[in-house]
Amino acid sequence: MKKITFLLSTLSVSLTSIAQQSENYYNFTQSTSTYADLVTPTSINNGTVWQYDGFGPFNIAFPVEVFGVEFNQFYFDDDTFYLGNEGSEDMMAVVDPLTAYICDRGLIDDTSISPLSYKTEGTIGSRIFKIEVKNAGLEDEEFFDGTTNLFLNYQIWFYENDKSIEYRYGATNITETNKLEYMEDLWLPVLAMQNNASGNVAYLDGNLTEVNYNEEAINEETDLESFGLNGVVTANTVYRFSQNPLSIKDMEKVSFSMFPNPVNSVLNLTFTDPMTKTYHIYDMAGRLVIKGNVNNTQSAEINTSSLKEGSYILRIGSSTKKFIKK
Repeated sequence: MKKITFLLSTLSVSLTSIAQQSENYYNFTQSTSTYADLVTPTSINNGTVWQYDGFGPFNIAFPVEVFGVEFNQFYFDDDTFYLGNEGSEDMMAVVDPLTAYICDRGLIDDTSISPLSYKTEGTIGSRIFKIEVKNAGLEDEEFFDGTTNLFLNYQIWFYENDKSIEYRYGATNITETNKLEYMEDLWLPVLAMQNNASGNVAYLDGNLTEVNYNEEAINEETDLESFGLNGVVTANTVYRFSQNPLSIKDMEKVSFSMFPNPVNSVLNLTFTDPMTKTYHIYDMAGRLVIKGNVNNTQSAEINTSSLKEGSYILRIGSSTKKFIKK
């Protein structure tokens, strides 16, 4: 299965192995809805035959969110759609309904028959931003067999009002998952975000009739080779990622100070406003070593006497700070 690679900034310490939070950020649901091609969308590839090509960035009409981070641009690179922000190289998101090596079916005749496009529909406040891959082929079929008979269709929808994301699947004549990538046998929908020193990935695996939803923190090069669905997702299937109200608050940016650093036993925290949050302390291998709560206070103390000497990461919400235990 293709490796999902996250390009992280160079850091003096690695913060990306932080374990997942106790509550999933998204609630996952599966349903069916009649798939329809976009009507008069804006072209992404503009008639260019594509295989390893990149297009964009393109502006999005309203901010879309992945794991609580807003993005205002998107682009297509090789096989996958990404989200980003102008002038920021630290922040990106991956939105990929299948994780396959796809291409334009017009490669052989050098005439594009697999348009990439997008469209915004609805009124302000309740708009839906839609990206479409239409009649795409598979690189491995073209490379190994010299044909482009297989095809697939999908759309990605971003909702303005509740920040939900949907993967919508259209018609396909692919019946075996090992056609997606040579010698592989899984269909892997992925939704991921990386923001400087932190990141999260959501992915699906299991059977089509009993889909398992998973969330994890990512490291520098997250490899999901052993995960995925063991069948081809059928037309009219909708996979929906809805924000979980219980977990959204835990992803908020939190402004806090801590002292002393280095610390012997008690680490003091101060907040600008009264704060109710769960805090987590991780060692440099990403293992959770201390967990506790701050309850409606502007100051708190954490007893670190149980920790060995070394460096640690304190995480509150989506904010992290490094400290040294001596």
